Amino acid sequence: MTDEQLEIANSYISYHTDRFGYGSRIPESLVKDPILYGECLSGALYIEDFRRLITSLGYPDYRTIINRKVDIKDSDIKQKIGMIDFYSITIRTFKVPLEDRSEDYGQVAVYKGNIEDKFVLDNHHVFKINDQVPICGNTSAMLQKTRYADYFDIIGESVHYGLFKSSG
Repeated sequence: MTDEQLEIANSYISYHTDRFGYGSRIPESLVKDPILYGECLSGALYIEDFRRLITSLGYPDYRTIINRKVDIKDSDIKQKIGMIDFYSITIRTFKVPLEDRSEDYGQVAVYKGNIEDKFVLDNHHVFKINDQVPICGNTSAMLQKTRYADYFDIIGESVHYGLFKSSG
């Protein structure tokens, strides 16, 4: 990849895989634990701290691609960490203007193909060729203003209908 291609890729999309202490922050005594450090657990971020951090960096909406619980087999480590669950999460972020919530603008995306038979944007957006999939405004921006634009048609008039149904 040329420097120019790398710069373009970095300006539009980035991937991040890390370990997260999902349910709570890791106590300072465990952060400094050499065994947990060696197992790449002591530096794990609480998922909400990660969300705040990534939002402060200009990524108000990130997409989870894979979310797997880390299976801790060592009984000594299990005893140390107590009730903290760790997850390995792969996310996708886009450096495009996005809202902090998924808003409904009455749009659907149609995947035209040419990447693969189906395209997986995240763990709840799977696009099959020529299927119309309802999307929020952020997903619309992710598909229209990135390297994926050539592979999708976005249909709809951008009338605001409130929060997208999957936003809760």
